[in-house]
Amino acid sequence: MADYGVPSILFVLFALFSSAGAYLITSQVRSRAAGIMAALLTLFFFAALFLALLALLPRGTLPSS
Repeated sequence: MADYGVPSILFVLFALFSSAGAYLITSQVRSRAAGIMAALLTLFFFAALFLALLALLPRGTLPSS
């Protein structure tokens, strides 16, 4: 479990910073609603990417809960 802790935390932090950046940039150029939509789409993209990466990992290396 400790092997996946730090990379997962870094991935989540990067996703949050990317989402905040997408919100700030889009809300400056378009509107607040467009900024919120961009932030949500960014979070959705990173969640899908995380699930895809988990699916590609061999089953024996995944932490069991």
